[in-house]
Amino acid sequence: MKKFIVLFCGICMISGCAELVAFNNKVGEVAGNINQTLGTNSPVTIDDSATSARQIDTLYGRIKREFGFNTREEEMRARGSQQGSANIGWIEHAMLTSGFIHDMTPGVYYHMASTFTYGYLDVKLEKEDKSVLVSWSVKTKDSAKADEIKQRMLKAIK
Repeated sequence: MKKFIVLFCGICMISGCAELVAFNNKVGEVAGNINQTLGTNSPVTIDDSATSARQIDTLYGRIKREFGFNTREEEMRARGSQQGSANIGWIEHAMLTSGFIHDMTPGVYYHMASTFTYGYLDVKLEKEDKSVLVSWSVKTKDSAKADEIKQRMLKAIK
């Protein structure tokens, strides 16, 4: 009799698991539809580039100002660093982990990247023969914001 009860319980558990899997799949579909409706999909990355006849240093200043990029020193101050502060190591670590980049070789190359309210923007300016290649990458959940960034970038480099 005990074997029969154990066998019966096992069959019930297996059929119950199958029902739970079906239920779980349905909940996943509904959650996916809700996320799609609310626009909480995972971020998209949009890469683009353009060339400009302007001088690279002029473009650097215009793009830095237009998008609010900080130099390393400005970013350190904005995050609360004072000269000789014990928090400098933590601030530098936070800057690295957040993706902050500000590299430059004036007249030749600039690379700026930072996190903003809409997502992450990474911009490179590279001197070519008589022009400057400006390439950028926007990582955001809002594709309309990526189009806005493109328009602002094109306006800044024209």
